[in-house]
Amino acid sequence: MKALFDEINGNFPVRNTKEQKAAFSAWVVKDAEKSGLNASVTDDNGHKNIVIGDPERAKVIFTAHYDTPWQSPWPNLMLPKNRGLFLLYQIGIVLPFLLLSFLAAFLVMKIVPLDYAKTTNRLLPLYAYLFTYYVLFYFFMRGRKNKKNFNDNTSGVATVLQIAKTLKAETRGKAAFILFDNEERGKKGSKAFSKAHRNINENTPIVNFDCVGLGDQIVVIEKEDFKAREEYKAFRSSFGAVKNVHFLSSKKAHANSDQTSFKLGNAVMACRKSKSGILYVNRIHTSRDTVVDIQNLCALKEASVSFIEAI
Repeated sequence: MKALFDEINGNFPVRNTKEQKAAFSAWVVKDAEKSGLNASVTDDNGHKNIVIGDPERAKVIFTAHYDTPWQSPWPNLMLPKNRGLFLLYQIGIVLPFLLLSFLAAFLVMKIVPLDYAKTTNRLLPLYAYLFTYYVLFYFFMRGRKNKKNFNDNTSGVATVLQIAKTLKAETRGKAAFILFDNEERGKKGSKAFSKAHRNINENTPIVNFDCVGLGDQIVVIEKEDFKAREEYKAFRSSFGAVKNVHFLSSKKAHANSDQTSFKLGNAVMACRKSKSGILYVNRIHTSRDTVVDIQNLCALKEASVSFIEAI
């Protein structure tokens, strides 16, 4: 697992531009074929998803997003069990942008000598507000591509690829694997795929790995519909063997990743735990995303292989 992670992180640390994604996709397909796996890159409404195996016939699909995020001064803090605290954190990030934008609009009204009783002139402060907000947002949130993406989401990519490579030939037909494009742009790759494959969207269990590399608490967020499936007992047994695992219902916990594009989509993530018991993921989307616990990836690989063999 470490060798695979190091190869991806060393050769393809940033997967953001079309050229970077194409180079990574070509490597994945070639490497999969060396292991005797069928792999291809699909164009789902312009989003380049990497597919290994036959998703239409698979009993379960393992997924991760392979695109990497932009660099931000603040981490994209994930709090699966604390939506209220997460919302406050997001407001705290956006609030300075809003205040500075209002200030720009106010200064335009005070400094620019125009008759603001006229409709056309009244729009000028609005333009100043919007311009300031989007310039600030782009500069701080979209201005630079992050070069450090150990946890988000090279950890998930390496886990998915290692599962595929580890399976015995007689069990490979039970599972398929998809690396989704453009999760960081609003889960566009997985949304396009689920729309194009209605049967998979409605009937195939999805196990999505996103940020599984940092933290000794493994969080599994399950869709309620999945619990009624015959595969669920084997899933719960296999992943229940992982140390410090937490099974949470998608009705009470949240992870904003590709599994939400599917009716039977389940999220797997690694969290740290505060002294007060809050589960959280930090460092991602920043230059501090430089740590991955390979043991996490190995444990999740073993659980996944066990699950596939049991169904």
